[in-house]
Amino acid sequence: MKYWKLITFTLILLAIATRFAGIEWGLPYPMHPDERNMVIAVNQLSCPSFPSPDCLNPHFYAYGQFPLYLSYFMSQLQHALHIPISTASVTLTLRFISAIASLLTIYIQYQIVHRLFKLSYLQRVLALLSFIFVPVMIQLGHFGTTESLLMFFTSILTLWGIELVQGSLRLKSFMKKTAIVMGLALGTKVSALSLGVIPVLAIMISYKHDKRERRALTYALSMVYFMMLTALVFLISSPHNLINYQDFINSIRYESSVGLGSYKAFYTRSFEYTLPVVFQFFRVFPYALGWPLFSLSLLGFVFLPWNRTNLLLRGSVIILFLSQAFIYAKWTRFLAPVYPILIVLGVCLFLQLITRLRYQVIALVACIFMIIPGVAYLSIYTTPDVRFQASEWVYKNMPVDSKILAETANVVDVPIPAPYMEKGLYDGKQYDYISFNFYDMHMVPELQDELDYHVSTADYVMIPSRRVFANSTCYRFGTGKDAGRVWEDELKQGYIMDRCARLQADYPQVNEYYDELFAADSDFKLVAEFTSYPRLTIFGKTIWEMPDEQAEETWTVFDHPVVRVYQRTE
Repeated sequence: MKYWKLITFTLILLAIATRFAGIEWGLPYPMHPDERNMVIAVNQLSCPSFPSPDCLNPHFYAYGQFPLYLSYFMSQLQHALHIPISTASVTLTLRFISAIASLLTIYIQYQIVHRLFKLSYLQRVLALLSFIFVPVMIQLGHFGTTESLLMFFTSILTLWGIELVQGSLRLKSFMKKTAIVMGLALGTKVSALSLGVIPVLAIMISYKHDKRERRALTYALSMVYFMMLTALVFLISSPHNLINYQDFINSIRYESSVGLGSYKAFYTRSFEYTLPVVFQFFRVFPYALGWPLFSLSLLGFVFLPWNRTNLLLRGSVIILFLSQAFIYAKWTRFLAPVYPILIVLGVCLFLQLITRLRYQVIALVACIFMIIPGVAYLSIYTTPDVRFQASEWVYKNMPVDSKILAETANVVDVPIPAPYMEKGLYDGKQYDYISFNFYDMHMVPELQDELDYHVSTADYVMIPSRRVFANSTCYRFGTGKDAGRVWEDELKQGYIMDRCARLQADYPQVNEYYDELFAADSDFKLVAEFTSYPRLTIFGKTIWEMPDEQAEETWTVFDHPVVRVYQRTE
């Protein structure tokens, strides 16, 4: 194709733009709690003496040290170039790492389908577009956390596993390369141990079709070599897991108790009374992948040829998904290793289908439907952060010293001075802001009296996110007239059937509060609502919008929560 190089270059620029556009979102405020914790860990890294147990000790073990060290050394390079280091700059280094990892994942995914298909130039373009515009890839590429790295490691292990199964990669080379990647993955997050299923499955499949003599001994020795090299790379990339072993184990115990639900933290309440598998199929995958690609992924899982390569893909998806599906905390990020393989399955089926289409225009139209969710998701990072929009409204419309009743535990309380805010709008305006603890009302009776007082004296009520009302009551998500309506058929989409009754019994005070707030004769009325749903906009006019507040909580609350403001009517 005459213009293939130009098209490829354009697609590369497009991919870069999708990962770096709005990468400074939310700054200088720590909108994402995991990001904030990693930034704190990086900022406290130092090495006053070497060797020393405290040399480069992050004092933070929820994640491994590999991404922390990457960010630290990038920050030190900035310092050497006389560029000031700040919390915001460290946040950007972490996001830069995620963005680069996401771009590399696109490249690896393209290499996978290129190995599986003899692609025409049109198919290459459509495949790249499909990989570029996946909502979860765009979101996690903008988060300075570990998930983009884990998706990259998943993709590279999958590519090498396919090469081993197909016979284009020798066992010794496969073991060496995958051991290094597995070690780095474990150095990023210990739960990446589950990624070991990919090389193990690849070895088992290739072993079954290996006709060489003495193959059992060869494979056994290779596995020993693989485990030893993996352990070595893991310890090098995350040494304080061993040096400060007890701190590491204590952190693992805490994170495990939260994930398994033996300890119910306030930020896991959204998983009360959820149905495993069903919850992910209705509240995670459709938003993370977009309905078109998710549907193709499911169909690809079933209808793609049942050969050795696809057996590796299917087996990896099943085991990686089931290892997370039945635990208590069903966070979107926990399925990071599953997404790259599901995406490949969906794109593979799409490429097979378009080879049977008579007209290329139909293939282009089908691709447009696949990428619309990802294109729309970019709007979140190309428009002002929704909390800045809400803050600007507050400073413009609320009288100084107004009493605002809000909810605690949202990382950053609104209002906050926005970086772009017009001169003179803020000027140190102060409000009587009550960040109330709704989470413990069922355990601390005194909080009910406090709440009654605050409600009776508040000028405004602010709901800064869905975290309290969506997780403690049975009111549905929505905007405008839909906000505050009771759930109906949605009960079947990821929750047990008597969830409403249980929530009312568990959290009676919170339910009573929202009953009164959302009632038609309430003392407060909705006067402002700020959303940043994924949307397509042309010439300033929204032509399509995807309300996604009903997705798994962390899909929205970090980068685009819905902020609602109620004003006293009396």
